Amino acid sequence: MGSEQIAGRKGGIPVRKNVGQSKTRVDAFDKAAGRAKYTDDLCDRSALVTRIVHAPVAHGIVRSVDTAEAEQAVAEVAEAADAAD
Repeated sequence: MGSEQIAGRKGGIPVRKNVGQSKTRVDAFDKAAGRAKYTDDLCDRSALVTRIVHAPVAHGIVRSVDTAEAEQAVAEVAEAADAAD
């Protein structure tokens, strides 16, 4: 490259034009006024939601799972054994 400078570089180091400068947030006023839409707002309240329950012990072996209580309150209970290979 020699001693010539590359466009957009200063002394061979890339120039970062945005570092240390404030940026105007286009959604700031909507968020402050409570008008902003979040992903939770886009989901229909009747939609099914998936929850994953992990074992409370790291590196433990789960020998059995009692899903009787959960089956009364949810639409479906799926275990790893139910997944297709």
